[in-house]
Amino acid sequence: MGLSPVTVYVLAHPACAESAGLADGLFCWLRLQGGEEVAQDAGLPVWFRSRVVERAEGPRLWPPIAWSEARLNVVVVLCSDPMVVDPQWWAALGALLDEAAAQPDPSTGQAGAALVLPVGVTEAVGRLGFLVANRQVIRLPRPDEGRDRAPAAPAGGTRVGATARLRALRRAVMEATLRRLRASRGLGAPKLGGLVAGGPIFGLVPEARVFLSHAKADGRLIAERLRDGLAACSQLRPWFDATDLPAGARWASRMDEAARAATDGLIAVVTDAYHSRYWCQREAQHAREPRRLEAGAPLWGVQPTVALLSTAGGAQRVVPALNGVLHIGWRGADAIAEAGAQTGADAKLSVREAAAGAAVETIEDVVEWWLLEALLARVAEQRARDVWAATRPGANDLALLNFTPDPYTLGRLLGAWRREQKGQLPARIGYPGFGLPVAGMERLIEVLLDHGYTEAAARACLVPLLEMVGPAAPAAPPPAATARGGRAGARAAVEHRPPAGLRVALSAGGTDAELAAVGLGAVHIDDLQVRVSRALLAAGHRLAFGGTFDPGPAAVAGAPRAGGVNLTARLLQLAQGWAAAQADADAHAADAAVGAPTALLERLRAPPLLNYAPWTAAGAPDTAARAARAGACLFIDVLPPGHDPAALQALVAARAARAAPLPAGATVEQVAEHREARATVEGQILWAEREALTAMRRRSAQDCGARVLMGGKIHGAAGWLPGVAEELEASLWAHHPNGAGDPVAWSPALAQPVLLLGGFGGISGLLAGFLKVADAAWPALPAGSGGAVGADTFEAERCGRWERLEALVQGFRTHLHGLSDGDPVFPADGWTHATLTKTTFLQLLTVESPTAALRLVRRVFGG
Repeated sequence: MGLSPVTVYVLAHPACAESAGLADGLFCWLRLQGGEEVAQDAGLPVWFRSRVVERAEGPRLWPPIAWSEARLNVVVVLCSDPMVVDPQWWAALGALLDEAAAQPDPSTGQAGAALVLPVGVTEAVGRLGFLVANRQVIRLPRPDEGRDRAPAAPAGGTRVGATARLRALRRAVMEATLRRLRASRGLGAPKLGGLVAGGPIFGLVPEARVFLSHAKADGRLIAERLRDGLAACSQLRPWFDATDLPAGARWASRMDEAARAATDGLIAVVTDAYHSRYWCQREAQHAREPRRLEAGAPLWGVQPTVALLSTAGGAQRVVPALNGVLHIGWRGADAIAEAGAQTGADAKLSVREAAAGAAVETIEDVVEWWLLEALLARVAEQRARDVWAATRPGANDLALLNFTPDPYTLGRLLGAWRREQKGQLPARIGYPGFGLPVAGMERLIEVLLDHGYTEAAARACLVPLLEMVGPAAPAAPPPAATARGGRAGARAAVEHRPPAGLRVALSAGGTDAELAAVGLGAVHIDDLQVRVSRALLAAGHRLAFGGTFDPGPAAVAGAPRAGGVNLTARLLQLAQGWAAAQADADAHAADAAVGAPTALLERLRAPPLLNYAPWTAAGAPDTAARAARAGACLFIDVLPPGHDPAALQALVAARAARAAPLPAGATVEQVAEHREARATVEGQILWAEREALTAMRRRSAQDCGARVLMGGKIHGAAGWLPGVAEELEASLWAHHPNGAGDPVAWSPALAQPVLLLGGFGGISGLLAGFLKVADAAWPALPAGSGGAVGADTFEAERCGRWERLEALVQGFRTHLHGLSDGDPVFPADGWTHATLTKTTFLQLLTVESPTAALRLVRRVFGG
């Protein structure tokens, strides 16, 4: 696939907690963490840079920015007080600007363009004159001006919480990036009926124009508020018929043209009257009608569209063209109702303030989401152009989209293709990202079947753009354009029933401070783990992970650290979606299949997700939490070896009893005895918790057929050793009869297949460095979490385990480097998927791109 259309780098000084939160928040937004859209994996790559190292040529950012790997590199510099007073950062930023200035302009079509965006996290940004000179600084609202809130999520989605400062940052970065992309395409100002809609100002690319579609009967006031509010929080220019059409002009053709292509996108104000107005329906249809982006090219696009929903209550008819777009509720009415319930002299003022504040927040939501839709469309268009360049001339039966298809747009695309081609329908339709949710894909398969595709052709037709390399090679010829109703004999029911696969254990984690060495944060590892999980589920496998169950949200961005949606919650959300799709398929099968109840029972026993919960003194998730996730996640409690529940309960009770203070007047001897008893119990609990973690990792290795490791905390692990290191150890002797054994006697027959993604830092990076070089030195024992109780005993145990791990991994390394490139690393017995060869294993140890890592994982596991 070559270059990334856009790559974002966020530079943050490690001493500024708010900058770290802003970086995480921007990552979560641009990576689409939350809601169904994350399943298509179409977000932008976002990398962090928070380290400066001394090089021969002077202080430099580390890792260096990979300028040549993207068509446009957007560098967001979060200028904080620690950065302003740090001379090393001055020198590193100066070198960065020199490098950025050497990159060619995107209008030349060459790789490596740069857009540097300084951001004023504090007022001291002006002191960095060399950085801000001749550059417009992104000014964030003052902290006391921010309205801390978590924006309401659209139906079916969630979104990381945000402050006004983060929201302003997101809007500014997206808008600046979008304008640069428009400049690189040479778009200039849109034209309406031969008239220039807006001219360049001082040589700048004109602002993006947004068509405001609304019903005059009940949507005019909201549309006017939206029109006026766009200028307050963005540089978008509204196209509003009342003010943009001159008196006496032929309005019908210009309205059509504006909705279809002459503006940059559409915002529909959907009120009660909207569905019944001919021109509103027509505007929505024009915006969502797929059209060729370039004559003679298989590039198709729709207008980026967001719907602002405001109804007076009661029934509301659906606008078919807007079914697949994001709907954002107008919250003004709710705010007025809440404020209207107040009494007193300030009630009227409260109502006005509540309505105004709710309107501003809604408009900000609309602007953010529309900018995101528009930005992703531009990026997808460039990706589609790259695919087209790689597939010509075999592109006659190819359609490449800059949008994620839904049943409406896919049906309209096939209809437009029929009218144009008068022959066969497209054999392959490429869409942004790396895959769709099961339910969404099945709905699209239904549309393809209705247009005459066979089952095999329909499933081979929809292909992610990131996987489209080489000329089209459909599994079956596409149907003729005259074929209709082809689904009758294709299958009895649409269902997704992947082949029975493996239970794959996932091992990941890490801290921001440790991952900064490779330009990542904990959010990157979480994001990669979700992407790998989705790929494994799509290939028919099931997932297993270990650790404390915590489905709650992480801290909101900017306060002071943001991790987005909690990883456990994201995995559960993913598993629940797949479980729901499987339940639907089983329900259809139950109508005709004998023994269907047994199949449903097996589905409950073997859900998509398995959680190994090690014993902790804090307790386990309650029954209600587990019941709510039955069918999606199965919980398995793991006790420390040699302990039964009664003994563990007694330990917890003993600690609680010794936590109470001694009565007044206790003697020195009594105080000393009390402290010693409490320390003894604390040590016993800590030992039991570490043993439970080790037992959990060994149990998962025995139950699962393979393991994928990435990242991982290095220092301060809660267990005996860093978790990912212990999980590698457990997998390397997974088939030992006793679950453990003498590492010196290790052989390949003891191990389960392991994929170690070493390019993403953490303890995985250290282990990969040892494995990929035959004579590399074994890393030093990482620092543990410590503890004053029995410190010598605990440290001796850790040292012994680290030495045993070294011998085990050394044996595996000797085996690995003794293989030929095409030899399988692990025995083929029971391994029913693509062979994991030495070459692929070594690639996994060094891969640094999430997309490339995902391809390797998919190659190994199939799908």
